[in-house]
Amino acid sequence: MTSLTNFAMPLIRYRIGDMAVFAEGGCNCSRHWPCLSEVVGRLTDVFVRADRGVVSPEYFIHLVGVMLHSPAIRKFQFIQEDYNWIRLLVAPAVPRDEAERWLLRGYRQELETKVKLVMGQECRLDVELVEDIPPSGSGKYRYIISKVTRDA
Repeated sequence: MTSLTNFAMPLIRYRIGDMAVFAEGGCNCSRHWPCLSEVVGRLTDVFVRADRGVVSPEYFIHLVGVMLHSPAIRKFQFIQEDYNWIRLLVAPAVPRDEAERWLLRGYRQELETKVKLVMGQECRLDVELVEDIPPSGSGKYRYIISKVTRDA
C-alpha cells in the first residue's frame, strides 16, 4: 500500500495529471485506507469556469457526441482559450454547405445555451468548421483541450 500523501518514501508518485474519484466506504481489505473508484480524466481536460470551478470533460463530449449525435459530424474538439471563451472545432462528414445548414438549424444556439449553463452566461462559444482535426503530439485524439488553469 502506497500512501498518496507521504513524500518521505514514495514508491509511486501520482502527480501525473490524472483526476480520480474516491470510492465510498474505503478499501475492501478491511483497512481504513481511501481507495479510488475511477480515473475520470486529465487535469488538462477539464474546463475551468471564471469562478475557478471545473467542468468535467464528459459534459462536453456528451453534448456533441450523444445529445446532438449527428452523422454530419466526423470529428469534434472543444478548446478553452480563456475562462469565458470556448472554441468548438467541427470536422464535418458532409459537404461544408450542408454542415453549415445543419448548424444553423438551431444546433449552434442549443450548443451555446448548454455551454453557458455550466460555464456561465458570460462564456462565448465559437463554432468553426474545419477540414480535419489532427491528433496531438502524442498521437492521441483529444476531444477537450483547456489552455487555462485554476490558478489566479
